Amino acid sequence: MAMILTGKISEQGFEQDYVPNTEYFYSVSGKEIKAPSTIVWCNDCQKLCDGELLPSLAAINDRMERFRSGALDEVLGLDGVKRNSEISEMELLRNLRKARKSEAKCLVCGGSSITEVDEPEGYSPEYPPIKLTVKYMNGEHQLLIYISGHANLKSMGKVVLNEEGQIA
Repeated sequence: MAMILTGKISEQGFEQDYVPNTEYFYSVSGKEIKAPSTIVWCNDCQKLCDGELLPSLAAINDRMERFRSGALDEVLGLDGVKRNSEISEMELLRNLRKARKSEAKCLVCGGSSITEVDEPEGYSPEYPPIKLTVKYMNGEHQLLIYISGHANLKSMGKVVLNEEGQIA
C-alpha cells in the first residue's frame, strides 16, 4: 500500500498529488540491483518527484554487517541462500557508491538540484504536514505536504539506471 501525498504552495496556487509507482534498479556488472529512492522536490521539474537515495558507505557497511551476523534473518525471513544474495547485492551497491562521482539525481529529469523530503512513517491521515522551503517560480516558498490517501498498487513500473544514476 502506497501513500498518496499532496503538496501545496497556497500563495502560488500550486497543488500536486504524488504517488510513488516506480521501482528503480542499477545495472551493475551485468546484474540489476535495487536502487534506493525517496521523495524529492526537484527545482528543475518544479514538483515532487522520485529521487535517488544515495546511502553512505558507513550505512551500507552497517547493513552488510547486519546481514552477515544474521540479525535480519527473522525480520526479513532470510535463509542462508537469501542472506548471501542480499550480501552480494550490498557489495555491488558499495562498489557502485565508492565509484560514484555524481550527486543524487531527480529520477524524472536527471537534474541534481533536489531537496529530499523526510517521508512520514505510518499511514495516519492526522499526520502533521511536512513543511519544506522550496524554489518555485521566481522565489522561495513554503511547500506543505499532506498524506491525502492510500493507493493499492497492483503493479509498479520499472526503470533501470546506470552507475551514475542516468536512465540506461
